[in-house]
Amino acid sequence: MTERKITIEGIATFTLTAGLNVIALQNASLFFRTVTGIQANYPEIVYSEDLKVVSFSNGSIFIGDALGSFNVADFYARQVMKAFQAALTEEDLAIFYQLNQQLQTKIEEVIIDANLPFSLVNTWDLNQFLKGQVMAIETVQVTSIFDKIVSIIEVMALMSESRLLIMTNLHLYCTFSELQQLHQILLAEDLVLLDLDLVEDKPHANDTFTAYFIDNDYVVFS
Repeated sequence: MTERKITIEGIATFTLTAGLNVIALQNASLFFRTVTGIQANYPEIVYSEDLKVVSFSNGSIFIGDALGSFNVADFYARQVMKAFQAALTEEDLAIFYQLNQQLQTKIEEVIIDANLPFSLVNTWDLNQFLKGQVMAIETVQVTSIFDKIVSIIEVMALMSESRLLIMTNLHLYCTFSELQQLHQILLAEDLVLLDLDLVEDKPHANDTFTAYFIDNDYVVFS
């Protein structure tokens, strides 16, 4: 398991474990600087994996607020075909090759029958063969914000995601019971989610998932 840590300069270094990790901040300015620093790769906020510094742009996915504009289908749109091709077996490739041969044979027949001044380049290229096929991430209809969050997690798991996931203010949308459930889902999928919360008071203690609290005086509680 990758050892993940996030350091907020002048505050502390936080260890992130599998499942849900919450850093609740009481100071709005610190919350803003932390979230902005992650999105812009500011040097004051450092992320590391196995003691090696990794930029947030390479090592994490910033999802942000659950009601924000993040669309998991759009996010993975360019990777759909690559993931599909990686799933193909030798038998699948043989079938596609045969279909391509049949298609080319039919095209040549049409050219000959119509006496067209064309010739067909008989090359086998899987990318070209699949180019006309439109595939997209299949998402489910959701009836709650919690369902939306879970659907994002499930798609990311199916796409073999390994980067740190970052969201904000989950406490506004999820009950404590739902957060516990989300933690179990993340554990089952071997994913790590960091939730940054802006809070007025110290959250209730829990022994289910990793949680830290930074008060207005920048004192850290865990």
